[in-house]
Amino acid sequence: MEVGVTRWGVGGVLVAVAAAALFFLWPSEERQVRKRLEALAESAGVPAGETDLARLARARRIRAGLRQDVRIVFEEAAWPAIDGRDAVAALIARPWPQSSKGLRVELDDLVIELGGDRTTADARFKARILSPDPAAEPIVLDGRMVSATLLRVDGEWLVVSARVLRGDDALK
Repeated sequence: MEVGVTRWGVGGVLVAVAAAALFFLWPSEERQVRKRLEALAESAGVPAGETDLARLARARRIRAGLRQDVRIVFEEAAWPAIDGRDAVAALIARPWPQSSKGLRVELDDLVIELGGDRTTADARFKARILSPDPAAEPIVLDGRMVSATLLRVDGEWLVVSARVLRGDDALK
């Protein structure tokens, strides 16, 4: 009888481990959207001492996460809208002289709502640009709330539009 209990115990543990692995490793739609947005934020950051080739590779990674007709609108009047993934990639591919120490883009308070058909998603988050200083805490250079819409195309989540909201609430 003890052998049967042991088998059930081991079997139960194996089922629990398999269920946990499936839950954490199986990519849900929400996790895929989160992963896409976090990858875009990482690629938008500028590493210290970045080479031209590395900058072009970052621009290519960002371009891959955007739909061809993406539109990014800034509620601040001083910033014009950016239309098309090539325009976004060209902006990222520009050398930024002030970034010699590097810049990091960080997303906080990411909320994702999937559409009923599970092929669209709306995301809202704080995007912050930080200047890392190895001797101190990172300095927040800018921060904005962002509202983005994504669409699943051929199994990949792509940003269709983004609205950078007015105000500096993301600095808090």
